Amino acid sequence: MYSVVIYTVTGLLLLASLVRNRNKTQLALKKAWRSFERILPELIAIMLFVGLLIALLNPRDYLAAAGRKFGSLGVDDSFSSGIDNADSRFCRFSYGGHLGR
Repeated sequence: MYSVVIYTVTGLLLLASLVRNRNKTQLALKKAWRSFERILPELIAIMLFVGLLIALLNPRDYLAAAGRKFGSLGVDDSFSSGIDNADSRFCRFSYGGHLGR
């Protein structure tokens, strides 16, 4: 249900942006799509790697490395390494380039 609300609000805001200034909205959507296309190979590689790990590793071994036995430190480490790997180009460099202008 939460997802439906988020997508509805996003769609309404996109529609409002289109009504207000169609050219700027189209330009922003094109930039977002190009940025998504650039990150897609990295994202697919990460998804493939995680999928293979889930398929090949025993759940007991995975939980020992990044779950219950390792405690909150393991969860925090997994979370932070995921952020560093997945979002680095997409978020940091996009926002850095925008702020540098």
